[in-house]
Amino acid sequence: MLKQKFSEFQIIYKFFEALKLPPNKCVMVDVGAQIGLWTVPYPRLGWQVIAFEASPTNFKMLLDKTKSFPNVTPLNKAIGDENADNVKFYYSEEYIGINSLKTNHAQLSQDKFALVEMVTLGTELAINKVKNVNLLKIDIEGADLLALKGFDFTRYHPDLIVCEYGGRSKSFDYTYQDLVAFGQAEGYDIYASSWESGKNWKIGDKPMEHKLISFGRYSSSKHLNWGDIIFVSPEKSGIFDSLFDCFNRPVAK
Repeated sequence: MLKQKFSEFQIIYKFFEALKLPPNKCVMVDVGAQIGLWTVPYPRLGWQVIAFEASPTNFKMLLDKTKSFPNVTPLNKAIGDENADNVKFYYSEEYIGINSLKTNHAQLSQDKFALVEMVTLGTELAINKVKNVNLLKIDIEGADLLALKGFDFTRYHPDLIVCEYGGRSKSFDYTYQDLVAFGQAEGYDIYASSWESGKNWKIGDKPMEHKLISFGRYSSSKHLNWGDIIFVSPEKSGIFDSLFDCFNRPVAK
């Protein structure tokens, strides 16, 4: 069998194909939607998508990308572990994926911010009358654990959650081990990708490609550089595992 180039997006996409869920009953929540790379493919399948993006620059592009999808709800709000008005959100008009609630990147300045509403996922999903969540994707430049803490796990239990980890979480006082512990406490099986750090993605450029170091079930003995922590429901992790052989990938040891 000819193996595909490894792609986290594709392995997650294939996971949901394998689950064979009715698309019109599936919901994705995209936190840190940026310009819609993860957002757009799912409404094409018939899913409902709630997409959060706090950067005013990115949000304009997200609106343009999703305007033809009535099943996408784009929201220009920041996600955190509490609800607050007029919160400073630091953003760049040059780079797509560095914007944050903290000035935790060299290209972010204390002088360049938007005042935004910050909400918890639990609050906002209830307001939007979301009944279930199948896929929760979080990529908010260091604040991912805050988003998880504001999610209502008593009401929702996504089949899969993917959240970014990296050095920028230090500004929010947690590590990737804390993300792992959080997922384990919620009863998930944990997977991790580790990638070589690369250049920042500029507006107008193609998405950056990075070199994969490893991907597989999480092991506390394996040091991780930067990438994603993935939570998978234990009753469905066998399906997730079965998809690995479709891709060329270094294995976490």
